[in-house]
Amino acid sequence: PDYAQAYYNRGNVRDELGDKEGAIADLNKAIELQPDLAQAYNNRGKVRSELGDKQGAIADYNKAIEL
Repeated sequence: PDYAQAYYNRGNVRDELGDKEGAIADLNKAIELQPDLAQAYNNRGKVRSELGDKQGAIADYNKAIEL
């Protein structure tokens, strides 16, 4: 099974529901399981930006671009 995709999907749903910390946790797990999942870095960057973590967001966006 594609657990990375499952965590990625759940992270996106949590973000939509307003659970930003839960979204980051799930996106972290997706990245841990599949380090080349560019969309997970992009979406984690979005959530980090919304939480005010601008440096973390920039790092994630840069990694997504690199991939």
